[in-house]
Amino acid sequence: NHLAVLGSLTLKEAVETLKPKDIGLVFITSSSCKDTSWRDKHPGRTVLEIMTSVPQKWFQEYAPDQSPEGASDPGGKPGSHGTDYKEMKKQLSELIWSRVFEVLTSMGAKHLPESLENVDYTELGTPLTFAHFYFRDEGGFYGLDHDVTRFSPRNYYEILRPQIPEVPGLYLTGQDVTSCGIGGALSGGVLAAGSVLGAANPFSLYDDMVPDEEES
Repeated sequence: NHLAVLGSLTLKEAVETLKPKDIGLVFITSSSCKDTSWRDKHPGRTVLEIMTSVPQKWFQEYAPDQSPEGASDPGGKPGSHGTDYKEMKKQLSELIWSRVFEVLTSMGAKHLPESLENVDYTELGTPLTFAHFYFRDEGGFYGLDHDVTRFSPRNYYEILRPQIPEVPGLYLTGQDVTSCGIGGALSGGVLAAGSVLGAANPFSLYDDMVPDEEES
């Protein structure tokens, strides 16, 4: 992950000096590819959702002033960050897209526009975006922090658990019960289901979810 060694850059320096391969892990998904009727409804069009990580400090100078009690809107309202911020977002979008274009074309994808200027609609969310809309600490978008404290035995096994005895009938699921990402969310669902069903080993439920060869 190249971004790990680029934390001293400012946002302006990043968009001016970074190359596409300097972008670290990029997650690409397409909801339209999962829709079997999409091609008939929207021929020649597709939808992509792209996620990557950047240092929060790049955007700190554009954040609202923080009061001692904490800002009522830590990210600032859309459109309130000035023209420089808007231009940086545009350049950063092109940088990320350059990396995505490079990866997808190397895998055989065709007819992709080389520039976002030829895309019908794009929108870039920054840490300030997530701080504004979701009130996330420092703009994080993947749930609880993945630090040592979170995975300490007491927190991980006593606090972050599916069943909440203090509130009868309340069960937690998703990535914050286990670990972040799709795999963490799936595991959180299995653990929650196991708690509801009273399974001694929640992961034994996987056997019930996987069809037998004869059934498939």
